Amino acid sequence: MAEQLPTAADLNTMQGAFLSAAHLWLYDIGTSPHWEDNFKALWQIAQALVATTELQVFKDDTTELDFGVRAGKCTLAGNTVTYAGAVAQTLDDDATTSIYLDADGTLVKSITGFPTTPHMPLAAIATGTESADGVSGYYDFDDMTDERGRAMFAMLAPSSAAQTATNNSGAGMDQGDLVYITNFDTPDGNPEILLADADDPANQATHVLLADIADEAAGSIAPYARVVVDTTGRSVGEAVYLSTAAGEWTQTAPTGIGQFSQRVGIVETVGAGGTLMFFPGLGLVGKIGAASLQDGLADLVTTVSVTFGAEVVDVISVYAQVKDAAGNDLAAKFLVRMWVSEIDFGAPSDTGHTAWPEGGVQRVIQANADFELLSDASGKAALAVMLVGSGSRYVMAEIDGRIYSSGEITWTA
Repeated sequence: MAEQLPTAADLNTMQGAFLSAAHLWLYDIGTSPHWEDNFKALWQIAQALVATTELQVFKDDTTELDFGVRAGKCTLAGNTVTYAGAVAQTLDDDATTSIYLDADGTLVKSITGFPTTPHMPLAAIATGTESADGVSGYYDFDDMTDERGRAMFAMLAPSSAAQTATNNSGAGMDQGDLVYITNFDTPDGNPEILLADADDPANQATHVLLADIADEAAGSIAPYARVVVDTTGRSVGEAVYLSTAAGEWTQTAPTGIGQFSQRVGIVETVGAGGTLMFFPGLGLVGKIGAASLQDGLADLVTTVSVTFGAEVVDVISVYAQVKDAAGNDLAAKFLVRMWVSEIDFGAPSDTGHTAWPEGGVQRVIQANADFELLSDASGKAALAVMLVGSGSRYVMAEIDGRIYSSGEITWTA
């Protein structure tokens, strides 16, 4: 099967026509001088071909293994790169060479394929035994593959999303580090970045570094990109999360107090030169760890710690300290009920001892046994219990319907 072209009759009817799709005039047969119209058509065709020849790789005649690259422009990692072109570039024999411009606009020849870092693919050329003819020291036009079209469809480094940022953190940053934009007030007009971490939601990652950035220097960042990093010991498709270590990622989502879980990428390939598809800019922040949730509810869920001091002349002071769910003292005034019982978590008892509040009392529920107390500003309420001779008692404290016990308190004879 082959492409069907217009017949001679069809072509004859096109003389003098204007091909609007190509913006091309076709001259009339028999016009004089006909070559002027012919040159006009050729000039229009040449103008249309200018863009298609930018950064085109061609076979150089310096040696049988040489190639050249035409001048042109492209966008890499958000920056416009102007390449001046090159000639007499020698290929490795008996190999397939990938030819591309790196993020700095430098021409690179590689026999290991195209990278996954930002680059502009140009061509692949098979030489010698890898060529169609299989003859060492030579390659033909058919052994050249134009790869520029890959840049139109492959997300090698999303240039539309990449941008230049400045590192004023006081230390260098490495390719693959996770960062966030902290402000735009920089002399060079670039956003300023700091290393992200999972210890504070304010430090959530928004971008990944596409290349190393020295301190007080500018470089490329992107909200999503494929980056070469060491993925040894990982699995393809495994999710990675922002780490509590500044700028780093981890395979385990943080769950500590105050920490949050942010999914920042997926493992694509495994190895020392593996690849991760990072997407911190998509904002995939998951649930806060259970410990952090407890920390957030600390002021809403109160508990009481009931302790007691030493016996002094038959009197023992019992203290009820109000605390948060994490066990921290709550410095505020609280209404606490305290009562004395002969058994643990038993009913109030008023016999065999004497009991009185040490501090603020709101209400006496049962004399010598049960009291509603107002704590001091540190959240502590106190009750004194006197028992002559040997014996034991228990003091209970209640707050918000929850009851806590002192455990057994003993007096000596």
